[in-house]
Amino acid sequence: MTEELSKAQRWGQFKARFWSVIGSLLAFCFVFILGGIVVMRFVTDPNLSVPLAAILAMFSAAVVYVLSMKRKSRYARCPSCSAPFSMVLVDRDEQLVSAVPRQTTTLVSKSGTDGHPVYSRSTWVDEFYRVCDTVECDKCGEQFQRKYNKKSSSGGTSSSDW
Repeated sequence: MTEELSKAQRWGQFKARFWSVIGSLLAFCFVFILGGIVVMRFVTDPNLSVPLAAILAMFSAAVVYVLSMKRKSRYARCPSCSAPFSMVLVDRDEQLVSAVPRQTTTLVSKSGTDGHPVYSRSTWVDEFYRVCDTVECDKCGEQFQRKYNKKSSSGGTSSSDW
């Protein structure tokens, strides 16, 4: 497994654990606060509200963790063997589709030193690419292609017109 992939996996696991802890705390508070209202009708022993809240909190933590990990690893999951965080980039092909020059002009001052307005002009180029990534699964070895569009801006310059 590559270093970049293991960083993504660790970050995904950290976020999943974080949200599972938050979910379990919310579930515990919900059951504990509403324990007198809801739990007492179904449970005859009032001392069971805290253990019941803890069990519900653990269950909700597990559900939130599993759902979060599935969501975080969906782009790094192999479509054929479903191994999480197993996709590795093999090749990337970027084709420039178009490059569009852009410009904005803003008014800096209504009257400059000679009485004329002063404008500031910013220019850049928006580049649009068609990208084809070839990825390979570490577990089963199958290769897949992912195609998407990408936009990048470059060459930002700024000048003042007097």
